[in-house]
Parts: sequence; C-alpha cells; structure tokens
Amino acid sequence: MSEARKLIESMVAAFNRGDIAFIVGQFADDCPLRETTAPELPYAGTFKGSAGASQFFDKMLGVLQPDRLDIDVWVCEGEHVVAMGSWGGKAPRTGKRFDSMLSLYFRVRGGKVIEFRGHDDTAVTAAALRS
Repeated sequence: MSEARKLIESMVAAFNRGDIAFIVGQFADDCPLRETTAPELPYAGTFKGSAGASQFFDKMLGVLQPDRLDIDVWVCEGEHVVAMGSWGGKAPRTGKRFDSMLSLYFRVRGGKVIEFRGHDDTAVTAAALRS
C-alpha cells in the first residue's frame, strides 16, 4: 500500500472518530481545496491550506452532523488517491437524514495533502437542509 493511500486512510478513520484537528493538520499550507459549488450548501467553494480546511469543516459541521464515511473503492497511482464511497448523517436544524455517494480526490507529496477535490451527491445533501 502506498504512503499516499495510508495517509488518506488515516484521514478517513479520523473523520469517522470525529478528529477533525488531525485531518486539518494533514493539508499543506498552500493546498487548494475545491468543494462543491452548489449554492444551497454553506460549505461550498474553494479553500486554501490547513486554515481553509478548518474553515470548510467549521461551515460543514455547522449545518451537518455526519456519522459515517465509508470508502469502498480506492484508486491510487503515485501521489494521486481517489476514494469513492458514501457518507451519511443528519442535519440537526431539520432533523433530516442524508446518505450521499461521494468521490474524493487527493494529491499527496511529502506526507501532506497538496490538492483536494470533493464531489458528493449535493442534491441529496442539500435536501436534508431544507425544511
């Protein structure tokens, strides 16, 4: 197993135990993080570095309470890691549950994430936020 995949697996495990500080610490300071552009999701947009990752998680966890991240497909080549699966949880304000498919792309160099792109079924996630 590649070092890049090991790092991403450790980040997935951290997400599932709620250790966001560990995840944030794995991003290089100049790492671009590109998340959905769906206007209904308050965490949509582009962020930069560990500070941006922290901002992203603050926004996401401000509206969603995830309880799982399951990866069932790994595609790894050199510094590139694609993790595909699903995540789920609820939106505390509405009490609605979401279970959404996702694909996460990471580029890892020198033990740090230097690029991230997140893609999920935004329609499913956004529906949980609507009253």
